[in-house]
Amino acid sequence: MKRSNLFYLLPLAVWIVMVSSASTMSYEQQDMRPLLSRLPLSVIETPLSGISFTYAYSEISVEELGLAGFVEFFVRKGAHVVTYFGMAVCAVIALRPLRMQWGTKLIWTFLFIVIFASLDEVRHFYHPERTGLWQDVVLDSFGAMLGLLVMDLISKVRGKRTADAGTGQLR
Repeated sequence: MKRSNLFYLLPLAVWIVMVSSASTMSYEQQDMRPLLSRLPLSVIETPLSGISFTYAYSEISVEELGLAGFVEFFVRKGAHVVTYFGMAVCAVIALRPLRMQWGTKLIWTFLFIVIFASLDEVRHFYHPERTGLWQDVVLDSFGAMLGLLVMDLISKVRGKRTADAGTGQLR
């Protein structure tokens, strides 16, 4: 691989280091409840207080977690989706220099993300203050799928523009 092509790998490498670093932190190091409890969340307490569901065998509700804990749950799970969305985008960029069909790149990227997310959750089993959850792998995979969908849409729009520009070929 050419030296210039290695720059395509840099965003993915940085992303992997960030995710791996965050994964080694305990819940206490990442606890957002003290910060959230300083915000004026009381305005959303009434509409949220009627919501209750089970996630990974635990009840998720304002009554069970408190308002700050309930909001934190959605922030944390949203972070899973956003993080793996970004990782999928970085992985597609990393594969850009390779001569491979677009659909094949998307499939390999998705497989990479699912394997990475699964291994990350397995690592949590060995961390004394973390819990590995298959449900989080599903969220991570959903984030990756959204990232790949956006990359595919961008590719199609760019290809259409190229064809519309008179070249007659899609990129």
